[in-house]
Amino acid sequence: MLQPRAGWREQVAARGVSLAALPRPLRFGAVGAVCATVQLATLAALVHLGLERHMANVCAGLLATQVNFALSSRITWHDRPATGHPIAAVLSRLLRFNAMSLATLAVNWGVFALAARALPLMIAGFLGIAAATGVNYLASNWLVFRRAPAPGGTGPGRQDLAAAPVPVPSPGRIPSSEIHAD
Repeated sequence: MLQPRAGWREQVAARGVSLAALPRPLRFGAVGAVCATVQLATLAALVHLGLERHMANVCAGLLATQVNFALSSRITWHDRPATGHPIAAVLSRLLRFNAMSLATLAVNWGVFALAARALPLMIAGFLGIAAATGVNYLASNWLVFRRAPAPGGTGPGRQDLAAAPVPVPSPGRIPSSEIHAD
């Protein structure tokens, strides 16, 4: 009889390695490496299919960014699930992630532009990537995948206010504080 194949997490855990046990920066780096591979493979495939190389790079980057969001949610920050209404919370987080990605792209380009004035091209490129990676990690940690607040708490870890439940009085019952005598 065929046995169902265990999922990849179970296979890794069976070998005595737990992704959750790895330090977050290591998980972040692994996800980044996978996404870089996705971007480069997509770029090569799109150019091979005849798409202009700059447009192919944009398309490959957009795909890699969405893959990065999915893997970051499931691997790097798996211990920080989105809270609130499931669809609204994930869409809000996805929007923040894509905005952060644009901001880190600007950091990459800015550092590269400054460094390329005095340094060899590859070193300038590396410095741009390194700066953007640091900003990406910090912004992901503090803004995109922030910790949920303690019950009743507020502060930097709180999730979107739009996703918070709003108390609504039950139909037919008006709180006595809202009854006015005329």
